[in-house]
Amino acid sequence: MKPKLDPSDNVFSQSFDIKKIFPNYKEPTPPTFDELWDKADRAVYELHETFPEQFWERAAKSERVPIFIPRKKERFKRFMAMLESTGVILKGSGRTRQQDAPFSREAKAAYEKVWGKRKKLRVMRVCGHKANPSQAEIVDLPDFHTKTLGKLWMHWLVEAFMDTHNGKPEESAELEAKVKPRVDKSKTSPTEKDYRNEIKKDFRKAVKRFAKEKTDLMGN
Repeated sequence: MKPKLDPSDNVFSQSFDIKKIFPNYKEPTPPTFDELWDKADRAVYELHETFPEQFWERAAKSERVPIFIPRKKERFKRFMAMLESTGVILKGSGRTRQQDAPFSREAKAAYEKVWGKRKKLRVMRVCGHKANPSQAEIVDLPDFHTKTLGKLWMHWLVEAFMDTHNGKPEESAELEAKVKPRVDKSKTSPTEKDYRNEIKKDFRKAVKRFAKEKTDLMGN
């Protein structure tokens, strides 16, 4: 059985002060905008030059493609024609994840919350900190994609979502509005739990769409 959160041991709300445990620890200096831009430029160039065939194969099936578009008009036209010939530019239409939709935002936020905790706990483990059972499960989470979602990530994403809303996502007017017509239609006297359960169902669906997007992007 997966560990459950309780008020006395909330893995997401616990404050881990690395500096108190390791006084000499220093936060790395964040890169500047120019440094990240140059890094991205070099990385995309190296990726394309080293694996040209794999690059376009991946680009043709990914939700997002790491490409720098040429600005000069003639080069731009040739570049766009090349993208169409390689299948990178999609034709037709289909349902994709709506990134600004409430549940899409919640799925992304929950992922970032778990991923951030996983990253921090891994640093602390390397430094000698012994994790409790709940922390250990997060530390050992594999890379996030559709195949690892169901039995591993989904539990902690739901826990993170519930923690963000203090266990009562139905108190979010935005989320409640999304499920209210459906719940009111199926229940004569709906309770808070009815709304909460329906919200959690929609959240899980959004997580699955988000996982597919991440999987397509990373090619896992």
